[in-house]
Amino acid sequence: MNLLAIDTSTDFCSVAASRGEALFSRHERAGQRQAETILGMVDEVLAEAHIELASEEAGKDAAGGRVIACLDAHKGEVYHAAYRRAGAGWEEVSAPGLYRPEAVPVAPGGNWTGCGDGFSAYRERLAARLGECVSAIRPEAAPSARAVLKLAMPRFAAGEAKDAATAVPVYLRDKVALKTSER
Repeated sequence: MNLLAIDTSTDFCSVAASRGEALFSRHERAGQRQAETILGMVDEVLAEAHIELASEEAGKDAAGGRVIACLDAHKGEVYHAAYRRAGAGWEEVSAPGLYRPEAVPVAPGGNWTGCGDGFSAYRERLAARLGECVSAIRPEAAPSARAVLKLAMPRFAAGEAKDAATAVPVYLRDKVALKTSER
């Protein structure tokens, strides 16, 4: 089974491919140049894996079984979601959403690992909101295509795959830029 995963949800551009059990990936900071960078990275990864794009059939690597993801959404906001390990997969505890740091949903219980650059950008505000429920913070942890691929492989093997033509991105913010008159 060959799979291809792509992630451009942050300033990083990330591509991973699997050929059987072997994983091949690229992950680099691209800033606002994802559109310029992604196709070349896909070509490189597929060439390294000896996979032709026509043969393609189509989370986060974080420590612990409880993860709160907070990515800096800029404009004083974070993209937030929380997941806990459930058997071989992950269960959504708090759906992905866009929040001010002082308004993120508080995860139940303790021993959560905070992941993402939102924890460095809004450290004090998130600490005040989340309090004792977070026992460790990994602000350097970022989404990657490799992690997406590792999450997808067992679901694909279990028959949960969807046609690639039906895949659509999930946007949490409709407006990403200010008009000149709003600046």
